[in-house]
Amino acid sequence: MKVASRFLLPLELFLGLTMVAWAISGGLARGYLFRLLERESANQAWLLTLGIVGGLQMGWAMFEWACGRRWTLWSLGLWPPSVHQSVSIRSSCAFLSGCVWLYICKLMFDGDGMQSVTVLAVLAPASFLFCCWVFVENLKVRYALNPQISTSTLRFDR
Repeated sequence: MKVASRFLLPLELFLGLTMVAWAISGGLARGYLFRLLERESANQAWLLTLGIVGGLQMGWAMFEWACGRRWTLWSLGLWPPSVHQSVSIRSSCAFLSGCVWLYICKLMFDGDGMQSVTVLAVLAPASFLFCCWVFVENLKVRYALNPQISTSTLRFDR
């Protein structure tokens, strides 16, 4: 059985794009979320945090989607990256994105008026759960491709 997690790339692209869209909405657009964040002087931090993390997740997924089909499974060289290196980066991006979404979920409870941003109240927990799934699946592939780790107990059935 060939182990891969390329099937997650569209989801990772969507998660990154969603985070970038929320970065723009809270950091640049002049809507309700922008005004809520403006009261706390948090627009720039929101824009930078969500924009950088979402852009990194979306950018690496786009890069692997476009160029990664012929990468070797395992190599110690830095360029071109191997599938092992790529899933390590993607797993790290998913972990970081999950942390950001979890913090946004916390803001939904703590922030005055944040509960009124209904779409964010629905998307933040869902995005957190999807980031957790992406993290675990990419981590399994990372460990399966590492020849130094015994993977006889890992299960890849769907």
